[in-house]
Amino acid sequence: MSITPLAPINGTVVGLLYEQHKSYLTMPHAERVAYFADPAGRQEMKSAGYHPLPVAFSWQSSLPPGTEYTLKLATNAQLGGAATVTTTDCRIVLDNLLIGTKYYWQVTAESAGQTFSSARVDFETEAQAPRLLRIDEVPNVRDLGGWMGLDGRRVRQGMLYRTAAVNLGGGRIFYSREELESGERPHPVGEGVRRTEAAMQRQIEQLRQRLQQGKEAEFVGSNLGPEWKVFRPKRTVFESVDYQTELDRLTAIPTTLMGAAMETVKTDSKGLFSFEEIIPDAPAVFMQEFEAEEDGYLQLGCGADYYWGLRLNGTRVFDRQTGNGTSMVSADNFTVQLPVRKGRNLMVAHVFSGAAGWAWCCIDRSDLQQPDGKTIIRQMIAELEEAQEIIWHVPQGYSSASDSLSQSTLAYFNNELGIRSDIDLRFEAECWGMTGSPLGKDVKWFERPFSSYDGMQTKSGRKAFVDTFRILLEEDNYPAIFHCAAGQDRTGALAFILNGLLGVEEDNLYLDWESTGFWNDDIDFTHARRFDRLVGVFTAYPGDTMADKVENYALDSGLTRREIERFREIMLE
Repeated sequence: MSITPLAPINGTVVGLLYEQHKSYLTMPHAERVAYFADPAGRQEMKSAGYHPLPVAFSWQSSLPPGTEYTLKLATNAQLGGAATVTTTDCRIVLDNLLIGTKYYWQVTAESAGQTFSSARVDFETEAQAPRLLRIDEVPNVRDLGGWMGLDGRRVRQGMLYRTAAVNLGGGRIFYSREELESGERPHPVGEGVRRTEAAMQRQIEQLRQRLQQGKEAEFVGSNLGPEWKVFRPKRTVFESVDYQTELDRLTAIPTTLMGAAMETVKTDSKGLFSFEEIIPDAPAVFMQEFEAEEDGYLQLGCGADYYWGLRLNGTRVFDRQTGNGTSMVSADNFTVQLPVRKGRNLMVAHVFSGAAGWAWCCIDRSDLQQPDGKTIIRQMIAELEEAQEIIWHVPQGYSSASDSLSQSTLAYFNNELGIRSDIDLRFEAECWGMTGSPLGKDVKWFERPFSSYDGMQTKSGRKAFVDTFRILLEEDNYPAIFHCAAGQDRTGALAFILNGLLGVEEDNLYLDWESTGFWNDDIDFTHARRFDRLVGVFTAYPGDTMADKVENYALDSGLTRREIERFREIMLE
């Protein structure tokens, strides 16, 4: 009786990526960018999934049916420390092998009191990065290692993994309408919401009358400019008062608002402004007075991070308390038509900050094609009707993050990957109620709220990077995972910088970010909307290569050359 190995055969090279993955990864840069922005291309890119190509092991056996076989797999010819799996079949499929690595395998079995062993076989895995991983219940996982770095040294695998969140994050919760309106002591905000709703209903009726009378809306010019007055009251104050009424009553820009002093800010040429501070779900109120030439309509491009509403002359005209709809704030987020009056107008935008701090975008978009007058009125009616429901979304607090991984997945993180540290890049609200890592009490949990894209150039963004980086200077913290919610934006920014410091070539830094496209085909997730804003942070720094520029960014942010060298000693083979 004997066991004969069939596959992988001795000396063969085994691929760990599907052909769709390879096809994308080998495209020229310009072709990739165009493909990535094309919805059809993204669907095709996603079709192979975000897991590695499994390696199928098979053998022929003359042993009796039902015999249990043990496959030993190691990276040394003596099979020392081999991983073992058992099966009663003559075939088994394994995931998550290292890339660019020589493996040795052998099958053993016991039958009739005897031990039978196959010949020992060796094969190599392709060296094409990224190293994708299949981990049940956690998407978008890959090894930071595997790319070629400084002096032809490969970034170590099995040290740092970038993942999506390993538990269900916390989030905002809202009062129900019944909670705001009923009971012996209704919530103080409820009455204000009711008045706002009634005012919006009056506006809807006026618009319907215009339609019945055959009147059309006309666009007019204004002197809306880049300068805004901003107030940032404490969240506890803002949410404990009837802020709906407070904002509805404004007829001019005050000197203080709910205890907050006035600040003056200016949006950039694209209408965007962001505060450097990152305080998620904190309120800011942006105000501007401007003149309109006649009664009519003004077309704007608006967006914010993340929950926001817009008032004009004391009436709520647009509301996104359900969220901005995209994490990249720009004038393309929403095109809004506002009913302005001849002379002075007061615009008030209240924004609950998100992952980018307080980001507000507002700019005149009369350059865009303007709908006909009747269509504008119908759009405004629809927007007001939607907003009537949304305004009842009054924040109540936060739901706690909850553990969601099965015992088998936890065992894989702890036993197979040997994770010692969980670097959580999410914000306080996302980690609400957490006191440690979902991976278990033996895994160190580092809560490090992080920025993404051009937020990495802000003072808070650079500080967050430095604070996170210094965790990686302690060898006892490895192996480690780092993640945000989806493992793409904040996680992608950190991965870009870390591999940049390790000397990974610029195009490979792009490929690592782009590989999230194997999982996410959202057309908002593109170079133009997101990634280019990250690259722009580093192109502003001197250096012949992107690696040089990233290093100068790190030094400018407060790291020392010795700290960078220490990280390289740990992470480069």
